[in-house]
Amino acid sequence: MTNSSTAAGGSLSFIVNGIAGTALTNLATGTMRFVADGTGSGVRNVATLNAGGLVNLGTLTFDQTGGTAGNNNDIILNTAGTSFSNAVGGQLILEAGNIGNVRILADDPRTWAPISSRVGR
Repeated sequence: MTNSSTAAGGSLSFIVNGIAGTALTNLATGTMRFVADGTGSGVRNVATLNAGGLVNLGTLTFDQTGGTAGNNNDIILNTAGTSFSNAVGGQLILEAGNIGNVRILADDPRTWAPISSRVGR
């Protein structure tokens, strides 16, 4: 997901209508990359899962190089009681040069793998 907006408040939203009691899974071979490189002051990315949880076995990377430092790039699990699971082998990476915040908003966050900031790609 890449947001190159030049408008102020340039949020890019990605919405998945999942199924209650299931989970969207990023497989071990998968990469979900969130890039916000636009010049608008509010440039950020928002991914929302309307039902179900999220399991990360692969790689989630975040790179906000444009907009205003400190903008929140969010992954939102929108249903009460849903889980975000960063399983063994899963990686959450803030890429070098990132100036934004990353928030994973879930009722039941779980992690079994390290969360790190990487210098370089």
